[in-house]
Amino acid sequence: EFDADVTNDVFVADIKVQPGNNDLEIVATDMDTNKENVLKESVYVWTKTTILLARNSDVAIVDGVPQKLSVAPTEINGIVMVPLEAIAQIFEVSTVPVGSTVTLTWGSNSLVISEGSTSATLNSSQVDLTAAPVVQNGLLMIAARDVELLKPDVGSIEVMFETGSFDIVICRKH
Repeated sequence: EFDADVTNDVFVADIKVQPGNNDLEIVATDMDTNKENVLKESVYVWTKTTILLARNSDVAIVDGVPQKLSVAPTEINGIVMVPLEAIAQIFEVSTVPVGSTVTLTWGSNSLVISEGSTSATLNSSQVDLTAAPVVQNGLLMIAARDVELLKPDVGSIEVMFETGSFDIVICRKH
């Protein structure tokens, strides 16, 4: 319960919400303490994670905070490749590497991706990859565009290429 200021028939208040679904019920009380339900609504609050990467740099900027990468993004045959497990860790996606294959799980989703294969298995369905993943310094690198396969149950992932010092931008809305 909280108080709201009313100015010109407009209620203004700070309401604490959490990421995800929030059920709101607004009850107005007049000067005589009579109560009336004004609004009952469910509101979804999105969160966003932004990763800035630069080719050949082992530094990622995650929501404004620098993080060191074990392997730098690189360009192979004109395709930008990024370290899969590092991106998955930032997005809180579970990874289980076995040899040159990595199984990722998040929400109700699973992705199995292997070195050298131009396809992967997403939720029991075969999907085409932009390029075959490669292993560098013991870690699986995937095409930056294929990071979009890690889309959350509710939300989206967008991979953009920009000009400037950090030229790869990955945004996850969840």
